Amino acid sequence: MDLGLASLRQRDHSAEMHLLESIRTHAIKEPLLVVATQPQRYTLLDGFKRYRCACRLKIGIIPVLACEGQEKDGILALLRLSHSRGLSDLEHGALLDRLHTHHGMSVVQIASHLGCSTGWVGVRLGMVSQMSELVRRKVLSGQFPARAYLYCVRPFTRVNDAKSILVDRFVGAVSGRDLSTRDIFILTKAYFTGGRCIRQRIDDGNVKEVLEAIKDDPAAIGATVVDSITSTKAELDRFIARATEVRLDDETAALRTHLACAALLRCIGPFTLSVKELYGRTTKALGGDGAVERGQEQEADSAAA
Repeated sequence: MDLGLASLRQRDHSAEMHLLESIRTHAIKEPLLVVATQPQRYTLLDGFKRYRCACRLKIGIIPVLACEGQEKDGILALLRLSHSRGLSDLEHGALLDRLHTHHGMSVVQIASHLGCSTGWVGVRLGMVSQMSELVRRKVLSGQFPARAYLYCVRPFTRVNDAKSILVDRFVGAVSGRDLSTRDIFILTKAYFTGGRCIRQRIDDGNVKEVLEAIKDDPAAIGATVVDSITSTKAELDRFIARATEVRLDDETAALRTHLACAALLRCIGPFTLSVKELYGRTTKALGGDGAVERGQEQEADSAAA
């Protein structure tokens, strides 16, 4: 049995343990889905949990449902049955990516074979293509919860333009620790906005220590202020993106905009100094030297000028 597609399916260790006990008592009821790529050579498409359970229980004969054709045909058949097989969006994406990159099928061709829209295919392909090899492996293997990646890490890092190497380091540090989605959200926010000291602690494996510190005393790391700074940054990002779109054809609108800008400019200097001072204090409290990182200092000085 060829198990090459196992890396494209999500593992759920808890569900697999329940299934093991069910098979021990009731045997395998639903046949595994395979494709006969060669005579007496089968590629497993669906039923990886059942197959692993059968191996652990030393069950020699397993019921299968065989499709004809090559691997590509088998994957297409599985995707057509995906609603009854309970595939997740990430599994859809991984299988679609296999068709797209390994078998050379275009988005249009895949959509045509599946009888779905190109948008449906494109969204799921995009979901997987944004993941590095490490992140994909950790998520699909069950070491990093898929829900936590989709609803915590992915949207947060997209908004904050986090570099992929930082995402890899974070996922690598947090994986396999049996953390809840809420815990991972807290750590995600701390890792990508809390500065290099917190980042270094998590990279060094002190995940539980950082999490407990945040939970036990949120004020110690300025949780309220962090929320305020985060919302301010979001507003500034929106302002920067839309400033050039402001229409100044009307004299009244131009005057109001001019006065608002003047008021904002008067605040930039004190605001910048306050942020730099707070950053220095938190860095010292976390064991750093209190210096603002070089890139941040240059940006702050430019804004205050």
